[in-house]
Amino acid sequence: MDQIITYSYVLPHDGRFFELSKEAGEVYSLSLKEFWKTYDQAGVWMSKFDLQKHMKDKLERKLLHSDSFLGAMQQVHANLASWKEAKKVCPDAKAPYKSKFLQPIRFKQS
Repeated sequence: MDQIITYSYVLPHDGRFFELSKEAGEVYSLSLKEFWKTYDQAGVWMSKFDLQKHMKDKLERKLLHSDSFLGAMQQVHANLASWKEAKKVCPDAKAPYKSKFLQPIRFKQS
């Protein structure tokens, strides 16, 4: 079983982090929109790898490192999994659907 460790850092005010977070929000929002569009049109529940292949030509990476770029897309599936678990306890739980202007940046291990 994988263990996720989260660290918190106080970072100095730097406009670059805002721009990175903004790009991560764009990636997340467009990935979520495309996921639901595909599900509504074709009835296909894309895996995170299928979503990455699908988004390959729709998004251009500007500032984010490739792993952080993929991490923003993978957050869509993490939120969907969380929603599925929440539905077991609360059947009225709503699926993730809101776009995000800013998204936390997922820095991978390297």
